[in-house]
Amino acid sequence: MPFPETLPSKDHKTMQTIGAKQAKDRFGDLLRSVQREPISILRNGQPAAVLVSPDDYARMGGTASACAGSWRKSAARRVPTG
Repeated sequence: MPFPETLPSKDHKTMQTIGAKQAKDRFGDLLRSVQREPISILRNGQPAAVLVSPDDYARMGGTASACAGSWRKSAARRVPTG
């Protein structure tokens, strides 16, 4: 089921968007829709994340291990010191 909002992308195509609460409430629909196209998730009206299918992610050169390393580095920067 498509989501009602769209957000222009850099290549002038539109990307479907969904609010974070709606994404939580409709997660199953979201997982099915993302198999057809990426979906932008908004928090407080601002893009917070883009959900892509595993195939799209692989085409972008991503791997689960590379992503996990990035998350660890990001989390380490947010941990308060001292």
